[in-house]
Amino acid sequence: LEESRGAFDKAVQLYKQSLGIDSSFAKSLTRLHDVYLEEYESEEEAMKYVDILLRYNPTHPMGRYQQGNYHLRRALSYQDPEFDALFKQHLNDAVLSYTIAVNKDPQFSAAYYSRGFTFVLGEGRIEEALSDFRRTLELDSTHAQAHFMMGSVLEKNGDYAGARDAYAQASRYK
Repeated sequence: LEESRGAFDKAVQLYKQSLGIDSSFAKSLTRLHDVYLEEYESEEEAMKYVDILLRYNPTHPMGRYQQGNYHLRRALSYQDPEFDALFKQHLNDAVLSYTIAVNKDPQFSAAYYSRGFTFVLGEGRIEEALSDFRRTLELDSTHAQAHFMMGSVLEKNGDYAGARDAYAQASRYK
């Protein structure tokens, strides 16, 4: 409630208080991650809570998703050709984290989308990307980004009619 009111300091205090009662409480750990990352812009502090969560539950879908997002952000920070090995390593780590998340929770549409997006960035895994975007849309037909990325991949591969349809769907849900 405090978080929804914008009282982030109070929300953090309450989340940490709940961890004093149950140090493995996944909801508090994932929300602390999000508050530190999004509101306080402290990725290092945010990832501490993901690490704690994954120590207690190594396959927790949200923890793995957040870890995948971390690796994706890191990969994007290394897009200079000079850092190609780091770029590829973080993309691989992101794919692994997202894969664990969807294996644990096959209904986790955001993890499918993110893994598909990561496949596109890594090049050469287009069929896997399309498969993940299709699965995302099976789970959430209004996912505008999945429609858009599907259109981008189809367009790049010469399926202009399919791309046009995907872009039209994306514009409906934006």
